[in-house]
Amino acid sequence: MQNTLKFHRQTSCLDVFLCIAIILIGFSHISFAQEVVIGQSFEGEASWYGPGFAGNLTANGEIYDPSQLTAAHKTLPFGTLLRITNLANGLTVDVRINDRGPYIGKRIIDLSQAAAAQIDMERAGVGTVRAEFISELGQPTFPATASYTLASNQSLNSIDVAHPDYPEGALLLAYSFQLAEPILLRAVASQTINQAINNDSNTLLVSESLLAKAGNELQIYYDALSSN
Repeated sequence: MQNTLKFHRQTSCLDVFLCIAIILIGFSHISFAQEVVIGQSFEGEASWYGPGFAGNLTANGEIYDPSQLTAAHKTLPFGTLLRITNLANGLTVDVRINDRGPYIGKRIIDLSQAAAAQIDMERAGVGTVRAEFISELGQPTFPATASYTLASNQSLNSIDVAHPDYPEGALLLAYSFQLAEPILLRAVASQTINQAINNDSNTLLVSESLLAKAGNELQIYYDALSSN
């Protein structure tokens, strides 16, 4: 009888220990939302992920497109905008958080292939960066600077737009009622493309894929992302 009671006490203690261990392990995998303070920054190692993940669902439910200016972070709210600076060369790119990760070592952010290419980090694969908070897209505090009807142009890539008002390389925050949330686009300058607008200042040239996704109208929040 005593042996039986002793066995039960040992078993109960073991059960309690296992329960506590499971709870602690569970908490170690919870990602608590990180506070977004505009203008603050943090530094660390960045990496990028590309074609091998194209077509997979991101953590916020989007389809991953390596040609978009997006990134993965462990805890930042989806839609947060970060300005990433490659500390090795000073090049910058603005990205939108739409995925979770990276989970290798102490890396702080996983960039899309397009974002890594823009700061000349694609070949190296990893690099030391500074990430500065620009905005949290879920709660924009600035008005749209322009609204355009859209026309497609086959020579444009998925993140490219063209209009005489926007200099080449300008990063534009854009939104339409068909989009789940705002997206980042890049302005390209081409005399041939701009001539295709036929002097219609209300027409914005976009890729065929963006036209299909965004609909016939797009609002631009240019001044909010201007670094000048």
